[in-house]
Amino acid sequence: MKKWSVVFGVLAFIPAAWAGPVLRWDGTETIPQFRRFDAAGKQDQAVPAAVRDAETGRFRYVFDGRSLLAASYKLNGAQTLRVQVRFKAPPQGVLLARNRPAEGVRGFEFGFSGRHHSDFRGSSPAGFISDGYARGIVGILGTGIECRPGVRYEYIVRFEPGKFCAVTVIDRSSGEIVYGGSVPCPAVGALAEKAGNRLLCVGGRRSHSRLCEYLVPEGTEIFGITVWDRALTIPELRRELGLPEGSAVKEHPAAVRFVDPVSGDDANAGISPEKPFRSIGRAVAAAAPGDTVKLAPGIYFEQVNILKGGTPEAPLTIQGDPAAPGKVIVTGAVREIREGKVKWKLEDEQARIYSVPLAERPVRVLYDGVNLPAGDTLKSLREMMTTGEPRMPLPFHGHYYDAESKKLYVRLHIGGKYGSRDPNEHVMSVASRCWAGGFNGRAGYQPKDSNFFVKTGDRAGLVIDGITFETPGTAAVVAVRSGGIVVRNCVFSGCRWAVAGSGTDDVFVENCLYQLKDLWGEAKELIGKRKPDPQDPAWYSKWQWLPKHVSDYTKSHETGVFLNAGKRWHLRNSIIENAFDGLSCFSMDRAEDTQIYGNRFEKLLDNAIEVENHAKNVRIYNNVFIDMPDPISDQPLGGLPWPGPVFVYRNIFYENPESKEVRTVRSHGAFKFGANWLNWERIREMGNGAPDAETRTRISKRFLFAPYPGFLVFNNTIDLPDHCLINRVQRRYMEFVNFRFFNNIISCREILWETPGYQGLLEFFNNLEVAPKENGVIAGAGGKKLASLDGTVFDRPGDRRYELRRDSAAAGLGTLLIGEIDASEDAGAVSRGQRWSAGEGPGKAPEPARLSPFARKVLYEPALVRAAGPVAGRWGVYAPEERFRIAVPAGTVPESGTVEIIFRAAAFGETEVLAGCGDFSLTVAGDGAGRTVTASGGVALPAGTDRESWRTLTLKLDGRNASLALDGAPARRLPSRPAAGETIFVNVGRNPVFDVLISETPGVL
Repeated sequence: MKKWSVVFGVLAFIPAAWAGPVLRWDGTETIPQFRRFDAAGKQDQAVPAAVRDAETGRFRYVFDGRSLLAASYKLNGAQTLRVQVRFKAPPQGVLLARNRPAEGVRGFEFGFSGRHHSDFRGSSPAGFISDGYARGIVGILGTGIECRPGVRYEYIVRFEPGKFCAVTVIDRSSGEIVYGGSVPCPAVGALAEKAGNRLLCVGGRRSHSRLCEYLVPEGTEIFGITVWDRALTIPELRRELGLPEGSAVKEHPAAVRFVDPVSGDDANAGISPEKPFRSIGRAVAAAAPGDTVKLAPGIYFEQVNILKGGTPEAPLTIQGDPAAPGKVIVTGAVREIREGKVKWKLEDEQARIYSVPLAERPVRVLYDGVNLPAGDTLKSLREMMTTGEPRMPLPFHGHYYDAESKKLYVRLHIGGKYGSRDPNEHVMSVASRCWAGGFNGRAGYQPKDSNFFVKTGDRAGLVIDGITFETPGTAAVVAVRSGGIVVRNCVFSGCRWAVAGSGTDDVFVENCLYQLKDLWGEAKELIGKRKPDPQDPAWYSKWQWLPKHVSDYTKSHETGVFLNAGKRWHLRNSIIENAFDGLSCFSMDRAEDTQIYGNRFEKLLDNAIEVENHAKNVRIYNNVFIDMPDPISDQPLGGLPWPGPVFVYRNIFYENPESKEVRTVRSHGAFKFGANWLNWERIREMGNGAPDAETRTRISKRFLFAPYPGFLVFNNTIDLPDHCLINRVQRRYMEFVNFRFFNNIISCREILWETPGYQGLLEFFNNLEVAPKENGVIAGAGGKKLASLDGTVFDRPGDRRYELRRDSAAAGLGTLLIGEIDASEDAGAVSRGQRWSAGEGPGKAPEPARLSPFARKVLYEPALVRAAGPVAGRWGVYAPEERFRIAVPAGTVPESGTVEIIFRAAAFGETEVLAGCGDFSLTVAGDGAGRTVTASGGVALPAGTDRESWRTLTLKLDGRNASLALDGAPARRLPSRPAAGETIFVNVGRNPVFDVLISETPGVL
């Protein structure tokens, strides 16, 4: 220990406040900052010596393959590390490390790998960073990027605490970026104080005091080592590397990998349509970040494992045909049956029941895409009735699996509704079993539960586009600890769930179609042809819950688009129809920061969106809900914490006349609210098994409470005159607390089912009410009651667009006092002068280039996502209240880039700082007509308004100038701007920032 203190006590860094590098060796004859360690961990006391390079005349250090260099290193925050290196042998090993493989002292390692970010035996750039512990490791791997011997590379690592870690490899001779990748690391706020025992190693890693390993090969040369105490900007790195200002640095070219299930061969190179791969899995294995795997039309009987993906800057794309849904099908169906190679045997001529041999119980059976519901016995299939008591009618077609005889029986629609009753004349898609365990088959995923199984171990950086997924065991896409996924322009047919997650955040499902054809139609037909049971008004849909003895894992159609959503999942611009639920409780149980917008939910048997049991911070906006009993449900069954907060705004609810047959057999509402007594009976912390009648419980039974700011329903148009507003599913003595309705147009029969003249704790303000059994309660303070939604409200009554007349009774009726930035003073979903538009499904994306969070010109952070849509500026944004950092362009040429920061000025009273950097600031202050935006140097713009709560501001920065514009008016040049190359801090809370757009920016290093 004494020897270490003597040697390294003099090697502590220059203070971090210095503007220049904190460590630099630029090819001098000795390397005084470092000492040499051999593979056994023994330190050489001599100062390492370099040799003269014949090309440059400068000195270089040559590794012997049996040792590394190490220096004292105490930098824990932002930093940039750079090594110029040339390999004699194929690159491998650790190049930069401050790490020990023990808890509390882990840090970072970067070098070259082949299979994993911490297995340094390959030629692909790779590495990881950690907060000191294994659970905090964030890895990066340049899969498919092979660095070569004999090439001089600049290897650069940049770390911005809590933001990102980036690796860039540049061919020094050509200036080409060989690899540029980054990963977000929000949980790594700093390196651990004792990471790597405060040693920076170059050329290998020091695993412990007696072992140095992953040493670079013999003959490896380094020409310079530099460390800065900040994450350098691109212009700064250009200057440091000696590249000309504004030079066009080439990106690594992205490739297209072609796949054809008929003409392809996995022995091909797959780089042309003429010689494609045969399997998707082979193409994915060959692809690198930024590549596209292009699928030819056809049917792929394949379960694909995706163990490496792309990056946010260069995602891996798997693309079918986005414009023609159904041309590219990835199916989990039994191939021999789907292709008709196995013939169906007629077992019962009178009932027209057929069978085929089948080894295991299927989770779904389709014929020509139509779902065949499961019966509990062969007798039930013959009689179209359940066998258990009480007996209930089944749909007019179905399937039954007999586990003893290993046979699958089917009976196609008895009326020939979908064509021939002979399955040999249809495409029969018979799924495999469900392998996942847990209630309803939703836990412990395996690859065979999916069509695509994603397990990259970190950010997946994956886009899945234009594919029809069919009959997987659990979900079309299963992602395990692999966030950053976009699923776009896809169709989900016979899929229990579309996308399932486990430890997975930041998933986008957009412009998709999710359906279970023809579930809604079967219920409607049952009601029309069978006598309803007055004692059980929901009897028509109970067949969707199979008796438990049939299959504990697959007994329900209560599924949805998501399964086990994590943080920041988005469902947008999609169609969800002909199913039981859109997003069930299994979808949203522990979801957090979820956004659901621009979708059309139609013809569902239960709910469109269930926020139970514990969903947190859910935003539901710009959707249309058509023909379903209770579109939005808050019915927790898992105890505390209750769901919330929940924000429901700018949605349209209505019902077509033909849906009344379904609705009339049960209670119904625009919303379903209630805490069932099972919360107290099942959960010890709630009530310790208290029965329904017992109210003396630890957690009060009197209230369902929505966490602050609450369950907020505002600026919606609810046109459901035969519904109640809320279908109450809790005891009448229980109340709803912190549930608030304001700025809505509401046409309904009454607030609660069969409870006219409501008096309770629900809050109503500034609504337009049409409710014959209520007397202004829904209208609330500042609201208005009408007898009907006649021609005084909407511009074209009856067209279902619900656009307001200029002199509408809803105009100016709303309030902005509650402080929701997305609220409008016009009541209803569509303000005056605005047009209504919802998602149209696959191949019909509004502004398709802007929809993906990976779009090059839109800054993507999980905390800040622009929701571009057909109604510009009306989609709203939610983000945590934190400051976001953006590099200010440097230089004086256009290639240096511009930054546009678009704000939504909505401060209430006190001054709010929109952006700041040193002496530069941009602020908004004041209310109403007196609102003003002020920039450093005295430029002030009046931003007042007497109607809407916000104005659009655009701050534009380039290498020389700064300007500010209000609502698209000519920009005013600002006399001061942040210094070139500095970092500007931007508030990205909901109030006040709306959007951040990056234009013509240079690539990310």
